[in-house]
Amino acid sequence: MKENLKERLKYLYTGEGFSIILFIFCAYSWYLVFPDMELHTLFSFWLSFFILEFILLQGFLYWYVKYRRLMMTGCSLTPEWLIRLLKTCKRINIILLSVTFIVMLAEFMIAPVSIPGSSIRIVIFIYIFSTAEYINYYHLQLSYDNKSDLKTLFQIKKLKRSPLSKDLARLKES
Repeated sequence: MKENLKERLKYLYTGEGFSIILFIFCAYSWYLVFPDMELHTLFSFWLSFFILEFILLQGFLYWYVKYRRLMMTGCSLTPEWLIRLLKTCKRINIILLSVTFIVMLAEFMIAPVSIPGSSIRIVIFIYIFSTAEYINYYHLQLSYDNKSDLKTLFQIKKLKRSPLSKDLARLKES
């Protein structure tokens, strides 16, 4: 059981870390390959991209600390300092998501003709992806990537609370 948990946590933190690096590479490549899309000129693009990277970094930190703790102590219980940090990040995420939404609306209304439609779609996609990642970490588990999770999902027919959501609730109780 502990070996499975160790492998699972390692898979999760390496996946988040890889995503952080990959998305930076993708954004830069997109700029080089499609400069006429002018994504780099859109403030809403940079805000959406930043919030996505920021949330992925939180996920990386969460899973990495749980993994390290399991390796060092044999227990994967999330340390209180990390839960408090992520509770603060949760508030920051809500502010950033709200500000990004407002900036997106303003930017798309002010210069709708000069912004290519494909750029608008990319910004909206990144924003929705960021919002889904936020929900996945802080509220409901949206990612079901193994047999055990899928089996549970089909049995109970509803989304599970995310592990971080459970940790935040545990902090409230103590």
